[in-house]
Amino acid sequence: MLALQLERHPEVDAFRLSNAKGEVLYGKGVNPAAPVTYADRAFFVEHQKNPGQKLIVTESMLGRVSKIW
Repeated sequence: MLALQLERHPEVDAFRLSNAKGEVLYGKGVNPAAPVTYADRAFFVEHQKNPGQKLIVTESMLGRVSKIW
C-alpha cells in the first residue's frame, strides 16, 4: 500500500505508517532496531484529538526517520 501511494504521489519523499501509540512501523528509512515515535509530534496529537481530520499543517520540523526538514 505504501509503495502504491508513493507511485501515485512521486513528489512525496516517503509514506510511513505508525500505530495508535505513535510508534513508526513501516516505510522508507524505518529501522526496527532503532524505534522512532511520533507520539509527541503536533500532527500526531492533533490526529488523536480529531480523528478523521484530513489535512494537518504544522511548523517545519526535522524528520526523525529521514533526518531532513
